[in-house]
Amino acid sequence: MARTGPPPLATAEALTLPARRSAPAAESWSLWRYRHAVSWLRRQSPRPRTLIDLGCGTGNGTCHLIAELGLRRALGIEEDPVQLRAARARGLAVRAGSLLDVSLATDLEERFDVVLLGDVLHHLTGPGAESRRSLARRALVTARRLVAPGGSLVVLEPVYRSRLLRAGSFQLKRLTSRWLRRRCELGASWLNVGPPVVRFFDRAELVALLAEAGWEIAALIESDQDRLGGIWRRGRLTALARPQSKRSTSTAIRSPERR
Repeated sequence: MARTGPPPLATAEALTLPARRSAPAAESWSLWRYRHAVSWLRRQSPRPRTLIDLGCGTGNGTCHLIAELGLRRALGIEEDPVQLRAARARGLAVRAGSLLDVSLATDLEERFDVVLLGDVLHHLTGPGAESRRSLARRALVTARRLVAPGGSLVVLEPVYRSRLLRAGSFQLKRLTSRWLRRRCELGASWLNVGPPVVRFFDRAELVALLAEAGWEIAALIESDQDRLGGIWRRGRLTALARPQSKRSTSTAIRSPERR
């Protein structure tokens, strides 16, 4: 049975879902990444009703979560003008801005039940490892300032186990991006060179960054694991977190999924 869109809000930024259609593969291939987050958020009481997607891109993930969770209000933040226009063409409310803008919460004067960072942290690159950690920490602090009391953070990130190969892939992409104008796959869809230049984290780094930014992990799921030549292990991390509480004594739930 087809799902209906969420009821509109009495506001200028009320969300109207676009009509369902057969989406090209480029628009729908990545939606499976949200399955763990959707399952967890559906079990929350009360169910979340509002969401802000920091770095929403073209908005396909945002639309997916709206439909799956029955959200009443969703706002995207995107700084790339091409992707921002594409997201607005879907009927999404999208504001031009950066997830690194710590004053965003002051400007918006609004808090959300769910703050989403969907596959964006590895795009925050800098000249060195510490600079990329600083940028990711800043994005997580921005997210914490935007979450409503009792709200949650959803972080989706690919994770790679070999530090040497992670650094090597970053240097290779940075070098080839000087001559290539688009991403070129080397076999599997996740094995590529060229733009965008990204730098990946491992599981331990992401857990540490969440804690440093004031988040407490409620669930941590590593899934869809694969290996390259038996040495380069990759997977996908779904982290569900809430703002830290001094009285809280809960620990992270680590549920690796083998496939």
